[in-house]
Amino acid sequence: MQEERLTNIAFTYANDFLCDGAGSQLQRIYGVYALSRIFNVSYWHSPLKEIGYQGMVALEKNENSLELLDRYNQLFHIPSDIELPNTYACVSCMIGDGKFLTDIACEAKEKKNQFFLIKLAFTTPFTDRYPEVFRYAKEISPFKKKDSLTFRIAIHVRLGDLPIAHRDRIVPNFHYVEVAQEVIEILKKFQISFVCELHTEFPTKPLLVTPQHHGMVGRINEPVILRPEQYDLREFNELPHLEKHFNEDPIETLEALATADLLIMSRSSFSYLSAILNQTGAMVYFPFWHPPLPGWLEWTPRILFKEQLQEFCKKWKEHREI
Repeated sequence: MQEERLTNIAFTYANDFLCDGAGSQLQRIYGVYALSRIFNVSYWHSPLKEIGYQGMVALEKNENSLELLDRYNQLFHIPSDIELPNTYACVSCMIGDGKFLTDIACEAKEKKNQFFLIKLAFTTPFTDRYPEVFRYAKEISPFKKKDSLTFRIAIHVRLGDLPIAHRDRIVPNFHYVEVAQEVIEILKKFQISFVCELHTEFPTKPLLVTPQHHGMVGRINEPVILRPEQYDLREFNELPHLEKHFNEDPIETLEALATADLLIMSRSSFSYLSAILNQTGAMVYFPFWHPPLPGWLEWTPRILFKEQLQEFCKKWKEHREI
């Protein structure tokens, strides 16, 4: 029988430490929530305070959108387990590893007359070691998939500012195309209708980006020009039933990825967040700094990938024939 939840301690997100992209911050928020469940303590919700990088539209306008920030906070509001007391001890923790969290929970057990609010900036030392804890995030996903007889393949190609900020994170186009073709081959075998959705961002015209630009502080050292021709997506045109979703609303994109039947991920927290919130789909994972959740499909080894993918598509069809 599970112990009763500790009510004199709560985990919350340190929303004033690193205000980077929405995907990264929301991944950390869901990590804090998951840790509260693992360590059987209360969760207190801290909303996004600021989004440092809001995507290509914001980069072209060179400004943040407060309206977009409000929409994120409304959609991704996780109800708090408790109300904070008038007085409490606030403990800020840069890195929430297992030892610190266990120690602070034990201290709360001993000091039952004192309330502890633990502000966590990073949960990755724990969640990267035990990524399965994100099952708690999946349970409270705000995105619900609608049944359809058309299999949706969502391809998230993280581009945007990467050509000037983090080129090493760009996954070659042929990787996405090869994965999609393998999926399509199996779908055709099972006579499943499908659509391929390509989700990405790129500048609509030459754009001068300076070190002081929106989302660029500390990421580039000198002005750089981003040009549309740097974003060559022609390889995707060989995919049948291709739908192109370029520079679309980021929250709508998150929903599309988080409700896809199969998501081909990029090296991106935006992809990772979509994947941990996707309740029923298959995730095709390309290795990067956050490890896959149990059950995600890794592109290698190829034989195992095909077997896992075929089994998923078979069950997908059987479910719709019931």
